Amino acid sequence: MKAEHNERQTGVWVGEKKVASIGVAIKSWVTYHGFALNVNTDLSYFSKIKPCGLESSTFTSMQALTGRSIDMDEVKAKVKRHFSDVFLRRLLMVDYEQMKIEPQLRGNYPEPQT
Repeated sequence: MKAEHNERQTGVWVGEKKVASIGVAIKSWVTYHGFALNVNTDLSYFSKIKPCGLESSTFTSMQALTGRSIDMDEVKAKVKRHFSDVFLRRLLMVDYEQMKIEPQLRGNYPEPQT
């Protein structure tokens, strides 16, 4: 599957179909980043909203594009590897409880709110 950037819209596109969304927001001097990759996504949920101001038929998933179920562990490993390569950073899988116990894992981020 050949995915690419669409000059008119954010996200990742395969032809005229959007397979991934990327977002950034800033609130009270804190940045929030979002990344959504539609892997084995039930696309019927898009009919209930108008994500990114686009029609629900604009969205697709890796499963819909390939015609088969996609292994999530394989996707996670590839996303992690490519993200690390592009941003020259090593990614760690850390859960919420670890962040509470091991503050060094938070870096300069504030204490997680419960």
